[in-house]
Amino acid sequence: MNQPQPAIPTSQPPLRVPPQEMPEPWPHINGLPYELLTRILRTVLLVPPYKSGVEDGLGRPVEVVIMSWVCTLWRQVILNTPQLWAEWEFPITPPWKWTDSFYSLAPVATKMPVNIPMNNLFLERSAHVPISVALQYDQPHNNPNSPLVSSLLRNAQRWKSFTFSYDSFETDSTGVDYSLLSRIPVGVMENLERLCLVCPKLSADVADTFRRAPCLRDVTIELVTGLSHIPSIPWNQLTRLDFRYQSGGVCLDILAQCPNLVSVMICADQWSSVSVPDVSTPMTLDQLEKLRIVIRICSTGEHFGPFLRRFECPILKSLELALSLENAGDTEGYIPEVEPDLVPFLMQSSNIEELELSACVFSHNLSDILPLIPHLKEFEYSLTGMEGVNDEFFEALRYTPESESPPLAPKLQVLHIRDAGRDFDEQNLVKMIRSRWWLDDELEGMSSPPRVARLKDFSFVNNNHMDPPEPNFSDEFRQEMKTLWSQGLKLSIYVRP
Repeated sequence: MNQPQPAIPTSQPPLRVPPQEMPEPWPHINGLPYELLTRILRTVLLVPPYKSGVEDGLGRPVEVVIMSWVCTLWRQVILNTPQLWAEWEFPITPPWKWTDSFYSLAPVATKMPVNIPMNNLFLERSAHVPISVALQYDQPHNNPNSPLVSSLLRNAQRWKSFTFSYDSFETDSTGVDYSLLSRIPVGVMENLERLCLVCPKLSADVADTFRRAPCLRDVTIELVTGLSHIPSIPWNQLTRLDFRYQSGGVCLDILAQCPNLVSVMICADQWSSVSVPDVSTPMTLDQLEKLRIVIRICSTGEHFGPFLRRFECPILKSLELALSLENAGDTEGYIPEVEPDLVPFLMQSSNIEELELSACVFSHNLSDILPLIPHLKEFEYSLTGMEGVNDEFFEALRYTPESESPPLAPKLQVLHIRDAGRDFDEQNLVKMIRSRWWLDDELEGMSSPPRVARLKDFSFVNNNHMDPPEPNFSDEFRQEMKTLWSQGLKLSIYVRP
């Protein structure tokens, strides 16, 4: 006879763990200290959301409201933390709406209208906390007489960052309405730290609105015309300046009023022969660490000279000099050599670690420049519109252990070369890279350590369209680069076909 089978239990008996071995339960998030919970919520709110691979704004302000619906505690925390309502740039705008297009395979972005009640809510809930305001003139909701702008102006004493921009520079600048700026009360900018004005012109009385701003440290001004005299901004307070204007003389005069700058960007037109000032007495910018000068070439006058002769920068760490050659015609006929002024400037700025030269120095002149920068770590060299590099350039950078001469740029780790042509033997390029690259085990086997730093990042990119086309690199060269890349060297090689 068949014996009855024992019943199979439908569930496992509970696991018995001695009380002394029971793990501590994770604390519920609502059990965290009030301040810590606030920091967590703020961190979550500021994480950029991504949907379908498209960035949907830099965080969405509406999520502040949504998170306040989670529970009573979260609502209490959010309503009583004004900083959570002040993280967003006013006016708060909805994210772009992505919709399918009949004429395009890609979705089309549509800017949604501004929600004025939401802006008022955030202004009210952010209470006394400083806010950032960015107004673009050619947007309907930024009309100087709109209720939203009026509400923001009533809170002008809270502005920590203010941006006024006008993108349509091609339009007649007389159509720009500056009444919004003139409505800002003078003397209420006690919290203003950053100011950005991007517009066709700027009258002095409008700019004088910001003359009493004790916390102002960061100023960006981009103009086309219409600056009758230097605005009464507290220039001597600034630590960062980005000034773009056609007159190099105005740029030079403003720089002379900014003794405490740490970072400066200047963009101006080339000097005419009659406008070059007397700069026989140099001024020391003893806190300046980053200097960038871009000059638009349009004549045969000077470019960087007046700036390099006017200022001494003893602790400068980063220097960028660039010439814009779009309207220059014959390059060699329009570019005076920069070396007579650059060499003396570098001799009193020996701490430079980052150097970028764009369309302003021929490769055969680098042998006079690079020895003056012994701490150089990053070098970006662009020759757009100029003659390219030759074999001498790579031979000069090649490290030879047996040589008794000091190596060129001994601390160089990053080298980017742009639009340098192909008038050189690719094997000289390989030898230069190989001389500054080694593996760890190769370093251990050396009788003495190299007198140069190991290269970390190298790129050679030719984007210029040449007729006839430039010869590309050989398969052997490409295989050599793949080997170096596989060993850990960051590489980018491209020649436009």
